[in-house]
Amino acid sequence: MQDLEALTVKYNKVKKLYFQREQTVEDMTKDLESLQTEREELFSEVDILTKNRDTVVAELADMTREKDSLVRERNTIVRERDAVARERDAVIRERDTISRLKDEAMHEKQEVSVEREDVRLDRDRLQNKLQGLEEEMVSLRQQAAAAAQTNGLNDKRRSAPASTGSGGGAGYTDEILKLKYDKVKRLYYDQMKTIDALHDQIRMLEGSKQIGGKF
Repeated sequence: MQDLEALTVKYNKVKKLYFQREQTVEDMTKDLESLQTEREELFSEVDILTKNRDTVVAELADMTREKDSLVRERNTIVRERDAVARERDAVIRERDTISRLKDEAMHEKQEVSVEREDVRLDRDRLQNKLQGLEEEMVSLRQQAAAAAQTNGLNDKRRSAPASTGSGGGAGYTDEILKLKYDKVKRLYYDQMKTIDALHDQIRMLEGSKQIGGKF
C-alpha cells in the first residue's frame, strides 16, 4: 500500500516534470520559430540592404564619373577662357597700336601737306626769280647790243684804239651778266635738287601712311 502511494507520488512528480519539460520544449519551439522568423526577416533586410548598397555604389560610381567629366569640362572652359582673354588682350594691344599709328600717320600727313606747300612756294619763287633774271639778262643784252651799235656808228669817226676800248666795255658788261646768271642758275638747280629730295621724302611718307592705313 505504501509502495503504491510512493509510486503514485513519484508518478505524479514525474508527470508534472514531464509536463513542465513539455511546456519548456513548446516554449523553446515557439522561441525557435520566432528566431527563425526574425532570422528570415533579417536575411530579407540584409538582401534589401545589399541591393540598396549595390544601387548606392552604382549611383556613386555614376556620380564620380559625372564629377570627373564636369571637372574636365570645367578645365577645358578655363583654358578656353584664358585663351580668349589672351586673344582679347592681343586685340586690344593691336587696336592701340593701330590707333597710335593712325594718329602718327595723320600727324605725318599734316606735316607732309605743310612741307609740300613750302616746297611748292620755294619752287615757284625760284622759277620766278630765274625767269626774272633771264628776262633781265635778255633786256640788258638787248640794251648792250643797242649801245654797241650806237657806239659803232660813232666810232667810225674815232681812232681804232678807242673803238676797241668801247667794244671791251660792252663785252665786260655781258660777261658780268653771264656770271650772275650762271650763279643764280646753279643756285636754282641746287634748290631744285633739294626740292626733288623733299619730294622723294614726301612720297616715302605718303607710302608709309598708306601702308599704315591698311591696318
